[in-house]
Amino acid sequence: MPEGDLQNPVVGPRVVADNQYPQLRAERTAALVVGHAHGEMYEEVSRGNVWTISTAAAGIAIATSVGIPATAANNPIVGIYNPPGSVNMHVTRTILVATTGTAVTGGFAWYLSANPTGITSSGVQARNNKTFVKGGHYGIAFDGSTPVTGQTVAPTLFRQFGGGFPGALAAGTNSTLEETEEDIVLGPNNYLGLYAVLGATGLNVVGSLTWAEVPTGG
Repeated sequence: MPEGDLQNPVVGPRVVADNQYPQLRAERTAALVVGHAHGEMYEEVSRGNVWTISTAAAGIAIATSVGIPATAANNPIVGIYNPPGSVNMHVTRTILVATTGTAVTGGFAWYLSANPTGITSSGVQARNNKTFVKGGHYGIAFDGSTPVTGQTVAPTLFRQFGGGFPGALAAGTNSTLEETEEDIVLGPNNYLGLYAVLGATGLNVVGSLTWAEVPTGG
């Protein structure tokens, strides 16, 4: 593109044919106009680099199978482990729905293990966000049904998830929490899981976690 085109964007919309070299576009106060070609995650999804893991439709009973990770093997509600290698795992969306029971004290939180030793669990297969076929991901995913076996040290608190909800859920209601900040990236040999912080009364939850896999140099 000629230097003058960069320095002098054209004001107003244009219709340009394929294989042409259009100038940048400005609006009437001379500010550069930039528009998204597609949705924010289109590129990564269209290349088959995004997966989603979900709990079973029936959900998970917090009191019996998940909770604050007091031991290294505790089941997360949803979680991912990035084995040593050349891939970063970028968390793009996480959803948690409490369907029955009474809220945990302190709500829910992300717990992490930086450079954990000896994770041997194979986890479960997530679905690709383009093909909807299970598998093909580098990372190891957890959906509440499988413990994170092999760790020698329990995960540590990273940050709170959502805002929790007060007291017991009434019949026919639920509470939905969602995180879309997209500011969590797991480098190689890191684990991240979503847990209930403290005890609950008959609390049942369903959840999902979506991530993209990107080369570490990307």
